[in-house]
Amino acid sequence: MKKALILSLVVVVIAFFMMGCVKQKQIDSIENYSKKSAELDAKLVDDVAAVKTKVNENNKLLKDGFTKLNAKGDDIAKAINDLKNITKGNVEIYGTVTNCSVLTVREQGTVDSKPIRYLKKGDVVKVLTVDNGWAHLADGGFVAVKYLNFNYKINL
Repeated sequence: MKKALILSLVVVVIAFFMMGCVKQKQIDSIENYSKKSAELDAKLVDDVAAVKTKVNENNKLLKDGFTKLNAKGDDIAKAINDLKNITKGNVEIYGTVTNCSVLTVREQGTVDSKPIRYLKKGDVVKVLTVDNGWAHLADGGFVAVKYLNFNYKINL
């Protein structure tokens, strides 16, 4: 009888111990879930902010009648020439200084050419042509295309 009582007591103690372990695992699991949930919430907030920013940028371009030119590097000149051919010259090309704080406008399309003025980040310039990595600006001078993001507007 004593053995049965002791055995029952041991079983009860083990059961309480296991319930405590299970409870701790549940608490740990809830804390991990809460932490992951907070991380996901923060990422979601960042993602939503990025999408809102992109939508606002695109809406401004669309509102002003402009479309982003998605070409990069050597493909920019081809894309601009294609646009001019397709639209029979009825297209305006603009470049926004985005990849540097100050951009040198030069007399010719070479790094050795004399600087004639400077543009700052955010300045927008009308582009006549692009050739060999240089944009010929409507108001005179040349800038390296790698420092510009291009937008265009088709005039119908």
